[in-house]
Parts: sequence; structure tokens; C-alpha cells
Amino acid sequence: MTIKGIGKLIPDWIWWIIIAFFGLFVLLGLVMLVEAIIFSSNAVRTKGEVISFSRDYLNDEGVTYKPVIRYRREDGRIFEAKTRISSSSYDYAVGDQVNILYTYDKPQEVGINHFFSIFGPGLFNGLFGALFIVLIVWARDKVMNSVETSWTDDASVIRMQEAAIRQRARGYRAID
Repeated sequence: MTIKGIGKLIPDWIWWIIIAFFGLFVLLGLVMLVEAIIFSSNAVRTKGEVISFSRDYLNDEGVTYKPVIRYRREDGRIFEAKTRISSSSYDYAVGDQVNILYTYDKPQEVGINHFFSIFGPGLFNGLFGALFIVLIVWARDKVMNSVETSWTDDASVIRMQEAAIRQRARGYRAID
């Protein structure tokens, strides 16, 4: 039996599981983008002041920060809220004025009015998943169509040996 490419040694269902795994990143990215679009379309734009940074510990080695913003809502009430996204570094300092988005019904959820602050996480997850799906499909195609490799099972080896013996036996028969 001849198998073309080592890719045949990897069952199709494993390829599909890997693709589905990265497909979840695409799906997550799409959900995050839809949430960001809904948030930004329903949000009120205003200015706020960075009053501090809240630490979020990722693990023993990493810390991220969320700016805490104080802003005045249209009805005059003052709110303090953490931004929706944390980062290991920001270009803002305490006391800086920033453009923010907030929803009237959830004033404790604010986002800095910057394209990547609102849409960046969804785009990152979606593009990350899509990139890896493309790479996996490309790699699968390359592996499946790689240089032909001959793999034989025991029965075919025995059949080939028997045929060779018969061929030699015919060649060595005495001529009468």
C-alpha cells in the first residue's frame, strides 16, 4: 500500500478538531466585535479624568492595569469607573483628560474612546483564529501533497517476495 504524504498518517478528524479549536477564536472575536459595536452605538461620549490605576494580577509574573476614570454624566451625577480593558502599560497619567464612552444604564462600564480600546480585543481574537486556520489548512495541504513515501504492510511485502521468487524460478528452468 502506498501512502502519499505523511498527512495520511494524521486522521482527518484530528485536522478538523484543530481547525475547530481556532474557529472558536474567530467566533469569540466576532462576539466581542458585536458587543463592541453595540456598546459604541449606544454609548454617550464625554470627557473624563484619570484618577488612578487599578491593578489586575494575571499570574505571579504579570500585572495589568485598568485606568479608573472620573466623569460627569449629562444629569450632573459624578461617577468613577474602571475601563473595560486592562493593559500592562498606558499612555495616560493620573490627571489626564481622556475621551470616554459610557452607557447611561451602566455608568460603571466605560471605555476609552479609541478604536483599538473598543474594537482591538475582538479584532485580535478573530484575526488570530483566522490566521491559524489559514496556516493549518495550508500546512495540511502541504503535508497531504508532500513527496510520495512508500509504506507497505506485511501482506503486500509477502506477495512481492512470492512474485519475485516465481519470476526467478521461471528464469532458472532448464531448457529441454
